[in-house]
Amino acid sequence: MTADGPTDDAVFPLIVSAKPPMFGSATYASMVAMLDDASRAGFMTKTAAEMPVKERRASGPASRQTVLTYAPTEKAAPYFRSVDRKTGVGMLPFPAVCAAKGELVDIVRWSEPADLGGRRVSQVTYRFKGVEPLSIVPDKDKARMAEPKEATLPLVLESDGWRVMPR
Repeated sequence: MTADGPTDDAVFPLIVSAKPPMFGSATYASMVAMLDDASRAGFMTKTAAEMPVKERRASGPASRQTVLTYAPTEKAAPYFRSVDRKTGVGMLPFPAVCAAKGELVDIVRWSEPADLGGRRVSQVTYRFKGVEPLSIVPDKDKARMAEPKEATLPLVLESDGWRVMPR
């Protein structure tokens, strides 16, 4: 859900109806349980409120409802972010959480910049690793995150420098 107003695409705080839906109540219960666990672990602040809300991107008017809001705490904020994903109505931001902060280890290689569709693009292959994992991450996963991994991304030249090309 989203608060009524100009922040229709705001991802955080997460806003959830306090009343389970008529259909999909098992999914709702597991989602709220996961958010409550994050709140108890100190990663999110849970607040109950009554406010005008509507379904995200809904064209109808907002209605006043009792909702639960979950906002990342200051210590956990670096792990929470917005990720743009392609949907049937275009690119939309979705909430995401990373189990660790990413650290660039090395630039492995890159392609010579080339023109593609009126834009200057290049592919960069790099190594990265996870550092400062969340405290709830099991030790075996922490060790795996600390091992460098390789990835490749297409970059596009913008007026303020190279940026990851939208998918």
